[in-house]
Amino acid sequence: ASKLDLAPVGYAFFYSMIYGLGFALIYMLHLTIATKQPAMTAQTIAGYLGEAESGRPQDLEKLVDLIAAVTRSQIAAIIGNVAIALPTELLKLGDLAFIDVETTGGRPLEDRLTEVAIIRFAADGSQTRWQPLLNPGVPIPAEIQALTGITSAMVRDAPSFFEVRDDVRRMLEGAVFVAHNARFDYGFIKNEFRRQREAFTADVLCTVRLSRALYPEASGHGLDALIARHHLTGFNRHRAMGDTEATAAFVAAAADERGAATVFAAARRLLRMPSLPAHLPEATLTGIPDAP
Repeated sequence: ASKLDLAPVGYAFFYSMIYGLGFALIYMLHLTIATKQPAMTAQTIAGYLGEAESGRPQDLEKLVDLIAAVTRSQIAAIIGNVAIALPTELLKLGDLAFIDVETTGGRPLEDRLTEVAIIRFAADGSQTRWQPLLNPGVPIPAEIQALTGITSAMVRDAPSFFEVRDDVRRMLEGAVFVAHNARFDYGFIKNEFRRQREAFTADVLCTVRLSRALYPEASGHGLDALIARHHLTGFNRHRAMGDTEATAAFVAAAADERGAATVFAAARRLLRMPSLPAHLPEATLTGIPDAP
């Protein structure tokens, strides 16, 4: 009697499991994240699904690695994983749009965006999160890739700033622009709009300056210093959403420690102070004489 070869059945079952996992991941990303980035991720996965159908082991291995990578890190990086609530006292300032950008370098006039993350706290208490990867249109330097984990391959199929500019404006318009070292982020956003021949302005609140106002005795006011000082945890540092979460968490922690009314008053004072272009040092204003 001939033996029944079950190998094809086993292969078919294994492939069906991989396909099912891939499409489930695509569907989960589509439902969970209201951004154009999941579409890019989904297309990439779908492409590997199509390639894997040929039965080539290297394509199947590539697909499994991609699904594992997305499951482990990209969902957390895109969605974020830290719940943050701000006291209602602070929302008297209006809607607060916490933002962080990742870029190809440190020059707003020359370098480009690779990622934007925004958490908008509305005055009515609602919260909206948004984060796309962006194709900068230029190579990402190796040292920047090592710092952020954002590679040229990751942004190859991502939208350009031109494609998401309306979404960026919708998330920021009418809100206070809140960022750590805000001149950097504001400078990049403003210059990206300028490249599209569009104007962008906002009231800007820098949390470096807020930290200095609230904690003048502290030795450091960088984001890592704030995280350590206030015992904040759970952030994916050097990714846009992780740094945005950390910035918002600092403000929430400061409100708990110093009182929401104190943080509100300090923020309102800072918002009334003039801000400088990104290429000028902060000490410029203090060095200007009061009279000729």
